[in-house]
Amino acid sequence: MDKVKFGVIGLGWFGEKHCEALASLLGELEQVPPMYSAVKHRGRPLYHYARKGQEVARKSRSCLLYTSPSPRDRTRTRMPSSA
Repeated sequence: MDKVKFGVIGLGWFGEKHCEALASLLGELEQVPPMYSAVKHRGRPLYHYARKGQEVARKSRSCLLYTSPSPRDRTRTRMPSSA
């Protein structure tokens, strides 16, 4: 089963140009986890390696952004990510 993460981003007031820019982010994205994250590599979280100054090769993960907030409604943005 895929992990589902919910997030709300408060952007304050924004106009039509900003709405178009946000809408362009909808769909599938590829993300590489940062070194300071809890993602495991060989049984240890990446931040363990980062604190020692070591760089670890990380695979990108796909993320699907379903909805984009509208300035007229306060719905939440749903961002499922796979483990």
